Amino acid sequence: MQFANNLTTRSCKKAGILPGCRGFTLMEVLVSMVILGICITILFSLLSGSLRNVDKMGEKEKILRLAQMKMNELLIQANQGIVVPRSSGSWDSKYQWSATTTILSANNGDNSSSAVPPPYQLARIKLSVNWTVRGQEQTFPLETSTWMPVLEKKE
Repeated sequence: MQFANNLTTRSCKKAGILPGCRGFTLMEVLVSMVILGICITILFSLLSGSLRNVDKMGEKEKILRLAQMKMNELLIQANQGIVVPRSSGSWDSKYQWSATTTILSANNGDNSSSAVPPPYQLARIKLSVNWTVRGQEQTFPLETSTWMPVLEKKE
């Protein structure tokens, strides 16, 4: 042991380091490597969990954009007086949509025949986006109301 201490002291003096310096023992190096390995493992597990959450948020954002685009399309049709009571379709094999448009009564209980009908009527549009994640059916509902013109009936 004395020989090892003298050897370490001589090498420290040659390197220009203060006398009496000592290096790390094998046990200290192993313990520090184990601690470093545990820290890296924890960091990677946190990182992978964060990446999964980013993927989920990205999918929800995509669904929201698709639903908003379809709802805008249905609103444009309603504002042009085009009413399709029930419609459905899909964007791709994963995402499907279904929509219902309901015309709400505009007379508010007024049954008099002398009243002039309003030029607009209220329509409620319900849109539902459906997709499957790991065997479970997921649904994103979206609903709005809009005014739409009353089309004159041709006689």
